[in-house]
Amino acid sequence: MKSIILKKFVLYIASVFLISSSLVLAQSNEGAISTEGDSVEDLSKVVDYIDNNTGTLILNDFIYKMKLNTKVYDQQKKVTNRYALRRGQRVIIEVSKQGSEGPGRLIDSIFILDK
Repeated sequence: MKSIILKKFVLYIASVFLISSSLVLAQSNEGAISTEGDSVEDLSKVVDYIDNNTGTLILNDFIYKMKLNTKVYDQQKKVTNRYALRRGQRVIIEVSKQGSEGPGRLIDSIFILDK
């Protein structure tokens, strides 16, 4: 009888240990990036429309405004001008942290990824 109680107790301790260790592992991997089936969010945007006269830029159906001193970088990370932007290009943008005047968010920098 004591042998059965001892085996049940050991089994109970082992199961508690296994469950608690799996919970700790699950919590530690919560913020990890997995390449199996998961995809990392693509931060690039596609230029849908550009109007250099008004400084309006539509990226992925969102309206942005380019400031007069918005820096535009080409694929080699060299500074170019806003006229290098074309429809269909993939870009990464840095948006101004201050509030924008009117519709659209203000863009500080644009990095062209492809032609």
